[in-house]
Amino acid sequence: VRLEAWRNAQEHGALAASNMLGAGEAHAAVPWFWSDQYGLTLQIAGLSDEGSKIVRRDLDDGALILFHLAEDGRL
Repeated sequence: VRLEAWRNAQEHGALAASNMLGAGEAHAAVPWFWSDQYGLTLQIAGLSDEGSKIVRRDLDDGALILFHLAEDGRL
């Protein structure tokens, strides 16, 4: 998966160096990033599947939260 975020690049670089030194670790971090767009802040954690169920929660301050759920209800 291609993720164009500095944190992803930093984590992969550290993991690559660790594995070059013999650690043999797999990448297990949850993808996460944020962006400010036209006065709004977007925060995203994980990868969503197009076939997943989307649950929307509108907050009192005008913000909203979207949860992408797998068919079996897992977040």
